Amino acid sequence: TATSGTIDINDSVTLIDLAGTGTNEITAGTNVELTDVTDSANVVELGITAADDITVANITLDNLATALLDVNADTNGGGATLSVAGSLNAGQIAIDGTGNDDIFNFAGTVTSTNTTITINQANNVDFDGNVTAAAALTISNVTTEVDLAASVDLFAQNGNLTIDSNVTVIDLSGGSSTNELRSTGGTVSLTA
Repeated sequence: TATSGTIDINDSVTLIDLAGTGTNEITAGTNVELTDVTDSANVVELGITAADDITVANITLDNLATALLDVNADTNGGGATLSVAGSLNAGQIAIDGTGNDDIFNFAGTVTSTNTTITINQANNVDFDGNVTAAAALTISNVTTEVDLAASVDLFAQNGNLTIDSNVTVIDLSGGSSTNELRSTGGTVSLTA
């Protein structure tokens, strides 16, 4: 925890290994910057909280099937950017901003292997890789747009795909490519 400063663990650091069981919390009064994160123990939860921006590379929590990745940007409500340069992979994924001025950029895939993915409270949410939830996939409270790049698919494998609660528009920005938004075992609800 850095109560009034930045947590910076991405300069000349190759890997962060969560080697202890239980919950790991990374909390900063300003920004959080992380290199690749993995787990070699039964991690129950990785919580990442920043008053401002969060920048991460790849996060893979796969040692315990039910591991939760809980990301909270912009806890001070002043506007922030979540930048994911790689992929996110965990049993369950929850990502939240705090207002209508946050920007979420996902360069790689986002995958939950056990239950849900929820992404909530942003201005823009930009996906450049597929998003696949083992159960329900919910994106809500997005003021400007959810942007899907070329050939990016959203898939709820065993639950509902819901992008209709206070989401202004879904922008298929990839031109003539194909985007699939689908669910097996549930329904698909999209904003108008």
